[in-house]
Amino acid sequence: MENPFNKTSLPEKLLLLVIVVLGVIFVRYTWKRIENEQFENISQIARSIVATLPVEDLKMLEAKTTDIEKPQYKALKKRLAAIIRVNGKARFAYIYTEQNGKIYFIADSEPVDTKDYSPPGQEYTEANAEDKQPFKDGKELITIRVPDRWGTWTSALIPIKDSNTGKTIAVFGMDFNSKSWDGLLFLEVMQSSVLFLLLLLAFIFLLKIGTKNKLLKFEIAERNQAEAMLRESEEKYRLVFEYSPVGLLYYDQSGVIVACNDNFAKIIGSSREKLVGLNMLNLPDKKLVASVQRALDGGEGLFEGEYHSVTADKRSSVRALFAPVGVTGGHIQGGIGIIENIAERLHAGEVLVQSQERARKQRNAIARIAVDEVISFGDLATSFHRLTEEVAAALNVERASIWLFSEDKTVLECISLFENKTKKHSSGTILKYADYPRYFTAIKGESRIYASDAQNDPRTSEFTEGYLVPHGIASMLDAAVQAEGDLKGVVCFEHTAEKRTWHTDEESFASTVASIVAQTLANIKRKKAEKEIIELNQELDHRVKQRTTELEEANKELETFSYSVSHDLKAPLRHIKGFIDLFLEKKSAELTDEELGYLNKISGSATNMSLLIDAILSFSRLSQTEIRKTTIRSNAMVQQVLKYCEPDIHGRNIIFNVAALPDVKGDEELIRQVWTNLLSNAIKYTGKKSEAVVDIGSTSTEEETTFFVKDNGAGFNMKYAEKLFGMFQRLHKSRDFEGVGIGLANVNRIVRRHGGTCRAEGETDKGAAFYFSLPK
Repeated sequence: MENPFNKTSLPEKLLLLVIVVLGVIFVRYTWKRIENEQFENISQIARSIVATLPVEDLKMLEAKTTDIEKPQYKALKKRLAAIIRVNGKARFAYIYTEQNGKIYFIADSEPVDTKDYSPPGQEYTEANAEDKQPFKDGKELITIRVPDRWGTWTSALIPIKDSNTGKTIAVFGMDFNSKSWDGLLFLEVMQSSVLFLLLLLAFIFLLKIGTKNKLLKFEIAERNQAEAMLRESEEKYRLVFEYSPVGLLYYDQSGVIVACNDNFAKIIGSSREKLVGLNMLNLPDKKLVASVQRALDGGEGLFEGEYHSVTADKRSSVRALFAPVGVTGGHIQGGIGIIENIAERLHAGEVLVQSQERARKQRNAIARIAVDEVISFGDLATSFHRLTEEVAAALNVERASIWLFSEDKTVLECISLFENKTKKHSSGTILKYADYPRYFTAIKGESRIYASDAQNDPRTSEFTEGYLVPHGIASMLDAAVQAEGDLKGVVCFEHTAEKRTWHTDEESFASTVASIVAQTLANIKRKKAEKEIIELNQELDHRVKQRTTELEEANKELETFSYSVSHDLKAPLRHIKGFIDLFLEKKSAELTDEELGYLNKISGSATNMSLLIDAILSFSRLSQTEIRKTTIRSNAMVQQVLKYCEPDIHGRNIIFNVAALPDVKGDEELIRQVWTNLLSNAIKYTGKKSEAVVDIGSTSTEEETTFFVKDNGAGFNMKYAEKLFGMFQRLHKSRDFEGVGIGLANVNRIVRRHGGTCRAEGETDKGAAFYFSLPK
């Protein structure tokens, strides 16, 4: 006879297939849901960490080995190590940046004496496109199972952005070991799916039991085989029941616990002996009783909350699901319960919520500080008063204060202390190095001091009798104020009553506040400098006006003097010359040659004196003449001057070599005087040459044009060259060459007023060359 136990009907096969498919779908869905929750959890943790990172400190780091000695690197290194201590599931925490398409580490969480330590500036040669992606699109990223030389990792990559430009300047990363990650994920999936699997097993079990019972009724011959299979099935069920990772219990139709596994007893905090026989319907927690009763009524009962055990003095946060079993003909034989401890999950959620709330308060405080004009533009005391009020509320401390060092760093003075309880400000307290040497040494060597037990921490215990105990201070969090590479002061947060553990985000917030204080000090210093500059400019304006008035008065006096010279001084000279000329006209026949010579010298001297006065007046007027620049056609101007000089050239053998000259910008009348003086001198000082040669040309650079006039005349000794452009400086005797010695002085003054220079070269009896330059 064929064994009917080996036969499975088509409906049963279809039903089993549907259950298996649904089970696979459920497990797959649960896996993705929990994986996404895990991703979101680590992303939220990473984002909250990034939100509290000191971005301004980060900007001070260059991703080079020299960063190791910087206090910002040391603080960041300590912070990353603390992040790994707090987040036990994470293996690495690090910050890197991109330079020239390559990835370089800024800091990581590993101790410097371990093989996994990455010093600042080390290139991450195994970086892939995903590691560089946040620099391209500025978005956070979760990478899954990425291998490198340290292992295979699941990583959260969060961009760190400059608040001013919005540009990603670095990326914060947290690595989770992929094997551990997958194991935890598998455990979570199994815990979340165990109810479904157990119900599936129970359903299959009941289905098989029903089938077996039918087979036993109709196939007595197969009893022994059926019983063996039943025992095997029961053993499998027992193993699942006993070794399930969650708590399991079975109770009868009256609610009495018939069996439970060790995990159930452990979660409740009791023992199997005390739990078996306990009536679930008589428990004092009516919410739990209602869930048990729903299962006995054929439904599904869910309980989630705190459960107080009646067999042990223990409260547990649990999640329990109750379902009916043994349903035959509308009769329910009992129920099964699945229970898990959710205390750790609840605690993790609370920690995350608290961290998010702290981050929110800190961000809001920073935002308010940033737009507060009193903090940004007020005086020192007013700015610090408002600042201490904001930060005391943000960190929820009783006292917040700002202290500044003396120049020699031996004294700390309280500039502003805010007491949250009384809402009052105070200042003026003095702390001396001689009284608190350990604290002064610590704050100079560390960027932050976080003392949970301030009275027993060696860095702060010196304050116990004179400061901590009188004010009831239990915990302190201090951050050094660094400005322009120098320690300027301390920001102090004090918590009274019970001791307080400072979170890493609170430590970072304290450093951020210290940076704000440093910026405030810089702003006040800048405003003071701006005020001094304004006052100096006002004083300078006053002096300029005063000097302008003096100069105008001097010019008026010069004009008066010029008028006096022109009229009062020249009149006697005209009289002298006139009377001498009249005397010579009438009496020359009666005079000896010697007497005529004397009178002619007097007349010539009067004429020279008049010419000299005219030259002086011309020279003085040059400084008052306003320059009106136009385009000057240099070659045309030189030809005009040579035509003007024709009377002096007439009858002489003189050659002018005029090159092509560039056009320039300048005052046409004044530049004509320059050419007239230089060409006149060349004509005059070549007067004793039988064949005179004068070369006129130019050279140019990007900045200026230089003109020259060279001759083969009398020349001069170069050791006297500096005298040539001075007033009344002559290197030749008047009997040899006429003149008053003021022409080259005029040339020099005109050229300098145009922004140019003059120079001369020469050699006695071999000629001279005169150069003048004009800017383009």
